[in-house]
Amino acid sequence: MQPAAILLLAVAPELMLGFPAQVSGEARGMLNEDAQTLPRVPRLTGKDDQTDAIKALKPDLILDYGTVSQRYSDLAIATQQRIGVPTVLLDVSLIHP
Repeated sequence: MQPAAILLLAVAPELMLGFPAQVSGEARGMLNEDAQTLPRVPRLTGKDDQTDAIKALKPDLILDYGTVSQRYSDLAIATQQRIGVPTVLLDVSLIHP
């Protein structure tokens, strides 16, 4: 499971629209009932780009969490511009030095 999904599940699962990657049946079994039914959200990058499908979900915020590099920072900025909603990139080193 993606780090951002785990973080949001721990802090505010009711705000999630879906998971950024497929969640295994075993992992779904460990989630609360509401989270078990969340779908996989469309991808924003690569050959499977689904920008319009993401816009249709009407997110208030896009959250990413992990190692921050120039590449990921640029991707967050591009995502915010394409989708038109705030995109937050949290550096994992803020929590795990």
